[in-house]
Amino acid sequence: MRSDALHTLKMIGKIVCVALLAMPIVGHGVVSAYEEITVKNGATIRGAVTLSGPVPPPFRFQVTMGAYPEHCQAIADQEGTVLLPRARVSPAHEVADVVVFIQGVEQGKPRAVEIPTLTVNRCQFDQLVMAGMDGSPLRILMNDSVLHPLRGWEMLNNGRIPLFTYPNLETGEEKLSKLTTRRSGMVKVECDQHRFMQAWILVPLNPYFATTDEAGHFTITDIPAGTYTISAWHPSLGYLEQMLTLKSGQQHDFSFLYEISEANPS
Repeated sequence: MRSDALHTLKMIGKIVCVALLAMPIVGHGVVSAYEEITVKNGATIRGAVTLSGPVPPPFRFQVTMGAYPEHCQAIADQEGTVLLPRARVSPAHEVADVVVFIQGVEQGKPRAVEIPTLTVNRCQFDQLVMAGMDGSPLRILMNDSVLHPLRGWEMLNNGRIPLFTYPNLETGEEKLSKLTTRRSGMVKVECDQHRFMQAWILVPLNPYFATTDEAGHFTITDIPAGTYTISAWHPSLGYLEQMLTLKSGQQHDFSFLYEISEANPS
């Protein structure tokens, strides 16, 4: 039975402050299907994710490292450098692009009707981090006029598993790919021709998740009463969790704090 038993994964890519972060992600095996029910007088959690410490510096790429450098120059600086944020943090230290999700909910509200969409515009993904429930479709929309061969990978501690590939999407074309992972629940989407095109997707087992906005805020509603692990995940900042008991109808203010002692300048 697939449960919310947690596995430690080494964070993929360059990690700020620590070489290894505990990354609890749902184990994959035989899955107990999530059951949609009517949630009466459900609870709500809302809050913010903040950062204490220096903001991790962005990744730096030369636009000439990829195809169509003249076209992609629009997203580069005067020296031809493309900056890919490790983390988007406001002046008030609020962190965007953190996926907050609740583990252990096997019955609850219906999954979202809206399909998560990953959009390509001018040599970059519009969404750096997003989430979609296990088994739901992912819409990939090509709004650029040059070729971007796209690949999706399930990221593991010691490797990766191919999930999908779209080598020649035309302008205005879209594809649907099912979000189903076997082991980690963590997906990275890349362009074969541009290293600075990277996006991350977390795949929770239930619809109780939210991605923080520009002000670091999130809200999760219609939660059945119970005791749960509330988790926060960011591809560079890592994983945090807290236990929380919720009563019917309760509105609970909740926060996460990432603490960084020093930034990695590399």
